[in-house]
Amino acid sequence: MKNKIIYWIFSAGLVLFLASFPVKSFAVESLNYLQSNVTINQDATVEVSERILYETDEEHHGIFREIPYKYHEGEGYTTSGFELISVTDENNKKIDYTTSDTYDGIEIKIGDANKTFTGKKEYKISYRFKYAINYFEDHDELYLNITGNDWDFPVKVSQANVRFVGFEPLNLNYKCYTGIYGSTGEECTKEIKDKVLQFSSSDPLTVVVGWDIGQVAKVERPFIKPFRFESGWFLLIPILYLVYMLRLYFQKGRDPKGRITIAPEFSAPDKLRPAEVGALMDEKVDSRDISATIIDFAVRGYLKIKETKNNKNYQLIKLKKASLGFNEYEKNIFEAFFPGGTINCYMDELKDKFYKELPKINSALYKDIVDRKYFVSDPNKVRMKYLAIGILLTVLPFGLISISVSLWISLVLCGIITLCFIKAMPKKTYDGVIMRERCLGLREFIFRAERYRVKWQEKEGIFETILPYAMVFGIAEVWAENFKDIFKNPPDWYEGGNWSTFNTVYFVNSISSFSSTAQSSFSPPASSGSSGFSGGGGFSGGGFGGGGGGSW
Repeated sequence: MKNKIIYWIFSAGLVLFLASFPVKSFAVESLNYLQSNVTINQDATVEVSERILYETDEEHHGIFREIPYKYHEGEGYTTSGFELISVTDENNKKIDYTTSDTYDGIEIKIGDANKTFTGKKEYKISYRFKYAINYFEDHDELYLNITGNDWDFPVKVSQANVRFVGFEPLNLNYKCYTGIYGSTGEECTKEIKDKVLQFSSSDPLTVVVGWDIGQVAKVERPFIKPFRFESGWFLLIPILYLVYMLRLYFQKGRDPKGRITIAPEFSAPDKLRPAEVGALMDEKVDSRDISATIIDFAVRGYLKIKETKNNKNYQLIKLKKASLGFNEYEKNIFEAFFPGGTINCYMDELKDKFYKELPKINSALYKDIVDRKYFVSDPNKVRMKYLAIGILLTVLPFGLISISVSLWISLVLCGIITLCFIKAMPKKTYDGVIMRERCLGLREFIFRAERYRVKWQEKEGIFETILPYAMVFGIAEVWAENFKDIFKNPPDWYEGGNWSTFNTVYFVNSISSFSSTAQSSFSPPASSGSSGFSGGGGFSGGGFGGGGGGSW
């Protein structure tokens, strides 16, 4: 009982003690309304007049508005050509403001340092962009972030009115995006009233307006290099770094010396498959190696290639299952063509799909040539290592604001030096060097087959067997020329062709067309560019303008 009394007395005292401190409520600030009146002129300039209604229940001098117009690229930046026209109050009277440069644009600080206020204030900011129009092959476009995504307090309503001066846009197209940066939401209203586009949203607002090309002047957006060169001992850094990279190359990247003399080879050395020869020759896996592998599969009887009408597509027909003797990368390629037991596929069906299998295929092929002791380590991983170092050294200075320009340039030069060494750093073993020389011997034979006719004219099926290797070397036409009067019957693994009399030169032209189609199918989907419409990857916060602000 006594303990309970003590507990309640202590609790009451604590409550009274805490209650003696004044409670300070959180300040409430907001932009109740942000309206942008946007004028697109025929000379390609864009004029913006912002009307900002700010409210606060705590004393402040005013607000600041940040507007980006620099878009950094490499050692300089492009600019949208920002020009501040005026800063006024609701009665269009000039008010105090100062400006200062930011990393990517300008900060406009509005208000009197000797005065504060609470309640509502209205500000009007007028400015111009000289290079804000984007030009595309099929349309011109303004992509403008109206609200900005970096305000210190909420923006309750955003509105934009877009009008055209000096021209009436043909095939007008318009769109708006809302939400946080990167959002593709479209929670906004949009309409045309008296030839003025009107947009409105309670979320951050970005608008895109497009029209047919040729209606506004085409002006080139300038690229600016703002830094001046400064001498100093820091510039010794890239010189010393170059010496270091040269030493590293001689220690870890330079291939051993081979036999130098190239002797002709009349078949693939060490039973290498075409893709392995390609990877050994240029130390990388490319789409030509994979298309040659398809022909190799066909020659070996695993599939058949069939032309469709007008030679616009090709069908692959599986004739038998993948062999137990396949290399891992061959299994990956074969299964990518015929997944889940399917027996045929069309090349156009592989678009936007096959590229997803490439990392696995490439990794297995690199592993294969390393396991054969042709390379000290995976050449692709070596390149990626030095690529990462080069990019880091090139990009790092942009995040170091306080360093001198000399050091900034030195670090960037070190990054560029690293990038220049990327291709040289994968190292072959002695066996790898010798095998590459033997592959060059195979190329010598293919390129000068007429000289070695006695060696091959009695070999059955040599034209088909060597054809995938000729494709890897890029000399299939030369190989075909040597057989145009000898090899008279089309192979049973290729169906199509409009030739009345078979000829190896015409046949290889068909194979080249197939190879081009195949390589196109292996590529990832093309980038959609920087247009703001749905086909161009538009989103909230994209385009010019934007920024944000706060109070002071």
